[in-house]
Amino acid sequence: FDTKSSKIIPSPSTNFTIDFAVINSIQAVGSGTLTANNSYIIGNTSGWIINSPASRELYWIGSTGYWNNSANWAISSGGPGGNCPPSPIDNVNFDVNSFTGINDTVWIYFESSFCNNMDWTGATGFPIFYTFSNTPTQINGSIICNPAMKIWSPFEMTGSDTSFVTTNGLTIPGITFTGTGTFKLTDNLTVKSLLNVENGTFQTDNHLVNCNEFIFGSNWDSTV
Repeated sequence: FDTKSSKIIPSPSTNFTIDFAVINSIQAVGSGTLTANNSYIIGNTSGWIINSPASRELYWIGSTGYWNNSANWAISSGGPGGNCPPSPIDNVNFDVNSFTGINDTVWIYFESSFCNNMDWTGATGFPIFYTFSNTPTQINGSIICNPAMKIWSPFEMTGSDTSFVTTNGLTIPGITFTGTGTFKLTDNLTVKSLLNVENGTFQTDNHLVNCNEFIFGSNWDSTV
């Protein structure tokens, strides 16, 4: 479910259960019960009973590949693939064992992509992170970029706790903050197009911010 700040109002007698869902910015209000098993929440979501599976530490392998291809995800650095693609509670790592060539690319077709923390520390070979559409990669935690990489994908920060953005001098295409948490910069932020603070608290911590367009408080629940 992804409707961006919608509400579901179950009746008092309603007991509604779903399985294997990602619930994005849907608030359940009223006295009925909404339960999501084997599911995840991101964005401004509340009022649900969420039963999520355990989080995982995932590592990209196999050089160039598609985000939703299980063959490119291992549960140890350089380990065998064959693991399910990341969920919103899984940490993803791109390190020295991820790429073997120059400009190897992580492709995201038109599907949704999300994770908890994203860390490109140690990745070699000037990797590229590319999406075919303008749909952002949703990050529920923090992000650390690699100064030698290229990013052709906007990001959406959906966390409800304290998250950090580390670009290491890299210019990113766009970034939107939709979560209810606190988002802190650890270094200067340069955005090629849109910086959008829809929700939560955005703290620069005295770092410089450069962007082509800035939108603040479109949901009237933001702090800078």
